[in-house]
Amino acid sequence: MRRFSFALVWLVVIVVMASCKKNDPTVLELSVETIYIDSVGGVAHIDVTSNKEWETIVLEDWIALSSSSGKGNGEVEITVLAMASNVDREAILTVKTTNGVMQQVKIEQSPRIKKSGLADITNYVSGVTSASVKCRMSVKEDYGNPVKEQGFCWSTTTNPTIDDMYIATVDTFAVISGLEENTTYYVRSYAKNKKGTSYGRQLEFVTKSITEKEGRIAKGFLVNDTSQVYFSKGNLQYQATTNTWRFAETQSDMAGGQNSMASSSYDGWIDLFGWGTSGSDVAPYTVTPSYSVYGDGERNIAGTRYDWGVFNAIGGGTSGEWRTMTCAEWMYLLFNRPNAKALRGLAMVAGIAGMVILPDNWMQPEECDFESSATSYSDNAYSTLQWLLMEKQGAVFLPAAGNRYNTNVKEGGVSGFYWSSTASGEYSAYSISFNDKSVTTDRSYRVYGRSVRLVQNLQ
Repeated sequence: MRRFSFALVWLVVIVVMASCKKNDPTVLELSVETIYIDSVGGVAHIDVTSNKEWETIVLEDWIALSSSSGKGNGEVEITVLAMASNVDREAILTVKTTNGVMQQVKIEQSPRIKKSGLADITNYVSGVTSASVKCRMSVKEDYGNPVKEQGFCWSTTTNPTIDDMYIATVDTFAVISGLEENTTYYVRSYAKNKKGTSYGRQLEFVTKSITEKEGRIAKGFLVNDTSQVYFSKGNLQYQATTNTWRFAETQSDMAGGQNSMASSSYDGWIDLFGWGTSGSDVAPYTVTPSYSVYGDGERNIAGTRYDWGVFNAIGGGTSGEWRTMTCAEWMYLLFNRPNAKALRGLAMVAGIAGMVILPDNWMQPEECDFESSATSYSDNAYSTLQWLLMEKQGAVFLPAAGNRYNTNVKEGGVSGFYWSSTASGEYSAYSISFNDKSVTTDRSYRVYGRSVRLVQNLQ
């Protein structure tokens, strides 16, 4: 009898639960009732709260939706195209559940709309170079809806949106880099809040043409948040008998064991230099172990006559055209710029071990592969022809030329060491180093002979 009663109770519970589930009321709520878009168009979002499956319906062809259907809670992105005329227009977006419950959003577009509910923003550009531009923006009014994201979008076609190239920024300033020379670009600021995405006034600018200079790789590399540089096409080299400076003929060239013969009478080329040996006070072939000879006390050599590029005319140019990067710039380039680690890796070029550094706007040649996580020089191997294709796209190669102490050259083909212009106490200076175990910055005695790769500021 008890078993029968127990089963009867459970039968009643199941029936009641099924009845409740069957009669569950339909929930359908939209986060906004009206969307206002100005004449240049824009993107807005609505949040859908529902316990049913639903579909979206809009009849106008000047509106595109990211989703035609959904289930449960979701989001719909609404893209409104720019107006072809100054005639106001409106549309109705319907969200409908499978059992017929509907909610609607009105979309109004007019040149008179002042982005009610969206952010009202302004923007301007300055500092146009051959590969970058500086952009600033300000949010004049957010209409009580705080901005969640802001930045800049750009394109070579008019009215760019965040579907084109864009950069989000935490403040009002950004540098757009990696642009092509002598090209017309269009840029707008954007701001997102819960009412949608709004855009600032479209601005147009033309990047400058690159004036080709001997020895320069014409692609930009960010060395801090706002500045880019060009690298020279090879490591710095010096011939004592003619007092001549040049860049190596190719990026993979290195003097190797010839550095052990460094002297005032040596008629070959050397490329491992003690720190600050520009020839202004200390000869480039100096190999004395006396620490105090090198540089100028605890001063950095940036902008001084101890900097090889500042003091010397190189490759047929004039003095001051080139400079040595600071330690902070090396750090930013290798570790802190956007996608820094993905833009460098160990490699072999024409059988020479070294490290590849890729420009900010990297376009991989179809004929070549690049493995940024390479742990061995042989993981990225390029023939001379393949490297020419990489170099054409702006790739930089730093050969692992080793290290010199007095007249002893070591670690050639194993490690690379490149001086910065930053001092570290009276007897040491900072450099960057790399091998198959790490890429790092280190401080070393100035007596050591190390490679020098110069740069030019991007103009």
